[in-house]
Amino acid sequence: MKFLSRIPFEYRITILYAIIGFVWIYLSDSFFASIFTDVETITKFNILKGGLYVTVTSLLLFCLVKLHMTTIRKSQKTIHEHSKTLEEQNIELTIAKEKAESNERLKTVFLQNISHQIRTPMNAIIGFSDLLQEQQNNPETISQYSQIIHSKSYELLDIINNIVYLSRIESGEIELDIQNYALSSLFPDIESLLRKKIKYYKKEHLSVSCNTSAQHAEVAVKTDKDKFLIIISHLVDNACKYTQEGSISVDFSISEDTVTCSIADTGIGISEGDFKKIFTRFTQIESPDMSILSGSGIGLCIAKELLELLGGTIWLTSEVKKGSTFYISIPRTEKS
Repeated sequence: MKFLSRIPFEYRITILYAIIGFVWIYLSDSFFASIFTDVETITKFNILKGGLYVTVTSLLLFCLVKLHMTTIRKSQKTIHEHSKTLEEQNIELTIAKEKAESNERLKTVFLQNISHQIRTPMNAIIGFSDLLQEQQNNPETISQYSQIIHSKSYELLDIINNIVYLSRIESGEIELDIQNYALSSLFPDIESLLRKKIKYYKKEHLSVSCNTSAQHAEVAVKTDKDKFLIIISHLVDNACKYTQEGSISVDFSISEDTVTCSIADTGIGISEGDFKKIFTRFTQIESPDMSILSGSGIGLCIAKELLELLGGTIWLTSEVKKGSTFYISIPRTEKS
């Protein structure tokens, strides 16, 4: 059988047809010659024999050809499926390759950026520490330099903490403690965060408000309080960092299933083309004057990924040179 399978189909059919025809003619002629002696009778039987042979061999050929075509179609279908699978795998490999290259580029940009972000406060700490040693008899200057060193130390610590926290999120090490909280119980912490950020960035001249009306008293949210406050902290930090004049406000709106917190500012604003980009880790954008904005490109990414873990969503509206409003929504629940 293996030998026959190696012979092309058309040759097998021809050989089979010839063998059957030869055997049929030889046996049928011998059989009829042994029974009949009349030439006319033998001729009639030969005609019937020929018709029968053509009918039988036609049916046999039809079955063989149909079987062969069925095999071919199955092979073609298998080849098509394999080709489709290979095509899908190639697309996936291409996407994976592009993603890997993109991640590699982002990591390179991130390392360059982080290197700059870490060096800036570090150089200030080292520089003013050296200067401090030269000001032994000048208490006022010592106090000024000490404040700068203190501020830059916290700035450096904040950068490092953000890097470590983001790595924990991406490695799945963040544990959630989801509970029901009265919305009003979060207000003091949010107001405290807002005041601390304003003081840290020395933006006391800005008009700041946290709108907490009485209608929110009976509303409860289902969240991890600490993680929610981290999200608010990053958004408020972003607003304070990029707002030089005007105001920053925190407000809440209630719907049937969610509570939405908005953080609005009158800062530099963000172009619509950068809306998605700002939530990508290690990514920085250009300001309206085409300069790269300061920051490690981590804060908003942390806020977005934490919010997704909490089952919430984040979006924004913004207009360049007029300001931005970030919105975050989290699930609402019945107050316990």
